Amino acid sequence: MKEITLSKPVLLFQYLNKISLSKDLNNRSESLLVGQLIRDSEDLCNECGFESTLHHIASARDVKENGLIDMELRLIRLKSHISAAISMMSRELEVSKVGLLDDSVVSPRFSSLKESLSESGKLFHEETIKCARIGAYRACLINAWTLCMDSIQSWIIDDDSRLSSFNEELLKSKRNDKSIYSEVKTKEDFWEAKKSPGERTVLDCIQHKIGEKIYRRILTALDERNTYAHANSAELERDKVTGYISSIVDIIDAIQKRI
Repeated sequence: MKEITLSKPVLLFQYLNKISLSKDLNNRSESLLVGQLIRDSEDLCNECGFESTLHHIASARDVKENGLIDMELRLIRLKSHISAAISMMSRELEVSKVGLLDDSVVSPRFSSLKESLSESGKLFHEETIKCARIGAYRACLINAWTLCMDSIQSWIIDDDSRLSSFNEELLKSKRNDKSIYSEVKTKEDFWEAKKSPGERTVLDCIQHKIGEKIYRRILTALDERNTYAHANSAELERDKVTGYISSIVDIIDAIQKRI
């Protein structure tokens, strides 16, 4: 499957629409603009693989450059080919094996977050973006939450005093006078230790360090993850995902600023 960003078909439509609004090819500046828009549209068609649309645009270019045809008639024929190109583009989008990638769902703020992440965090960050761009919103939300937890785990491990404080809270949980959880010494212990703590337990153990406000925001994000991570009829739309990603960025940013 050929993959293209959603912005390219949108831009192509905008170019074709501008050409269709042309009024006077005798006007030099307007004629030059139409010529440039046609060339740009041909380039976009090649990038998107819209062969039939490209054929109509090429015909429009040939008409524009045909000096033997009256200018007024030339404009009418040009617009006719452009109208056909717009219709054809819609059909090619519907029937072609083109995967549209929606770049707008990922904010520049989320994209720039990568620089401050651990190596594992960078992988989750990349997966979140991939899922968002193809519209796999459930997978996107789950990956965004995983990124959030990875960042929290890194924040705990990367500072001896935070790790000591975390373990002090963690080991308070006992059953029959024995600790329920194993002491965390490395990042892998969060999931590989025989008695590793669950996500909610990890969050409870750092509540006093991060403050009530951030703690509540993280719990809200966890609840949303739990809602969409299981088979159910809960609907997840684009706006919900963009809001969730924005919230995750806020959480990670706030966590990283905590000493």
